[in-house]
Amino acid sequence: DTRSQLLVGLLVSGAAVEEIEVLRGGDLLDGVLHVGAPPRPLALAPTLLALWSQLGPAPDAPLFAAPDGTPLTRADLLGTLVYVAHDAGVAHPEEVTADALRHTGFAWWVRQGLKLGALPRLGGM
Repeated sequence: DTRSQLLVGLLVSGAAVEEIEVLRGGDLLDGVLHVGAPPRPLALAPTLLALWSQLGPAPDAPLFAAPDGTPLTRADLLGTLVYVAHDAGVAHPEEVTADALRHTGFAWWVRQGLKLGALPRLGGM
């Protein structure tokens, strides 16, 4: 589903689950997501921008919310990863964690030539 795809995409793009759980619709400005405190810019791929627009969050509304509008908790988001991994047929879905997905994204950037010293700029400290 759209919400699960966006969650996974944000994690591999460098956002931490702690940052994702507090995202609001207004945190995306001109295709750049502002995460963390202090905010750091995180450019989103066109696919993620399309997923974000499908959710259509109001500027002050939580990006990931329950049907009643309350923000999903960190436990809810982490649970989503387990069921997504299970549905994808991953042999050990419990190993698909937020940290594992962020590490996958960081490893990909480094293999593309990103200097290790640049990782904090993309993924925070």
